[in-house]
Amino acid sequence: VSQDTRLKTQTSLHSRYRSLLRLLFGIYLSNMALRMFGSLARQALSTNPPWALCARRGLVGHSMASPKYLSEITQVDKLEKESPEQIRHIWTEFHADEKQMRTSSVLSPEDYAKMSLNGAKSPLFVLPLLKENHSETPGGNYLSVILQMQMPYVLMTPLADYQALGDAAAPFFTLVHYNELSAAKGLVLCRGDVMARGTGGECLSIQEARKLMVMAHLYYTDPARYSTVHKMNHDQANFSFEALVKEVENDPILKLLNDEALKLV
Repeated sequence: VSQDTRLKTQTSLHSRYRSLLRLLFGIYLSNMALRMFGSLARQALSTNPPWALCARRGLVGHSMASPKYLSEITQVDKLEKESPEQIRHIWTEFHADEKQMRTSSVLSPEDYAKMSLNGAKSPLFVLPLLKENHSETPGGNYLSVILQMQMPYVLMTPLADYQALGDAAAPFFTLVHYNELSAAKGLVLCRGDVMARGTGGECLSIQEARKLMVMAHLYYTDPARYSTVHKMNHDQANFSFEALVKEVENDPILKLLNDEALKLV
């Protein structure tokens, strides 16, 4: 491939992602406006229509697979009697059945605080997910996944759905964080649910869902990785999706996840 052809390809990709970023931020600002309107409407109306409930949860137009409160999943008072190590084990075992298409993780209160702060500053990101037999990005088999931070919720949606449906695009993977045990046990529990196929037919395996969960936590808690997130949200002219793909490919933690997933194929 000639140098001229490579430059033209890179320019085309940069242009594509700059246009996409403008679209995504437009959608995000639209959602913010809807949530503000929902808040004002609830003050003015005595009834609570369904859209107002969604606005109250900060999730305009989309329902969550996971319960909102930890008490809806388990008896918190009994869980509080266990040691932090035992709570980690119980939480992991409870979500171990892959047929349920859900996964879990445990964060420290410090990492949860970083994630909340960084998520408020930089609410959008794009995660390149390695998938076999999927060729969206030149040079690699990646599915681009749009991440929206609305802590304690994280919504993930295929890029193709955003391009096709805009604000109507529904998440195909969600995370909910529960901080009820943060003060007493130094733990924040996280649950991830695979919701449905994307409109383009994209479907996550549980291994891919785990990888997305780990990527979300890494990129919003680790300062070096978060610099890429910040760049996408605040310095778009210097954000490179190709550089992000290389970063993901060379990340030792994510490489281990890829290797483990391939063993299960």
